Amino acid sequence: MKIDYRDNNLIVFLNKKNIGDIDFYNKYELQKYFRKLFLSFKNIYDLDLCGNYDINVYIDKYYGAILEIIDIGDDYFDYCDVIDMNIVISKYRNFLYRLDVLIDNVDCDIYCYDGYYYYEPQNIDFLKLGFFLENGEVIFGNDVYEIKSKGNKLNSIVIDKIL
Repeated sequence: MKIDYRDNNLIVFLNKKNIGDIDFYNKYELQKYFRKLFLSFKNIYDLDLCGNYDINVYIDKYYGAILEIIDIGDDYFDYCDVIDMNIVISKYRNFLYRLDVLIDNVDCDIYCYDGYYYYEPQNIDFLKLGFFLENGEVIFGNDVYEIKSKGNKLNSIVIDKIL
């Protein structure tokens, strides 16, 4: 598990091991899981979450899930024992991995956009996924749609010319 702040939002990266066999379409089970997760934030990171949150959930079959936790800042909650959440499961079902360089011999669709290369794995093992995570950045949500719709998808002929 990794936690990051972006634009005053809390971004939580949960690999497949962290999420286990959680059913993201069972709202009751998901809320229960998030409450336990919030408690672990308090115990591990000394990060106390309470109040009203929008939680955007992005799921990828290779990586796991990414949570974008947005504090609504509602003044309705005056005490810190209550968590109210609005959970939205994203319709985008895959992540891209941004690298500065083009690599070949990977089972990925590759997009070129804004001076970077974005890799969309088609079939990837744990070690190759680790390479992308160590050397690149995970792209998720609406950014995936923008890159795939506006970027140039590279085919093997183009890749051979570049390399």
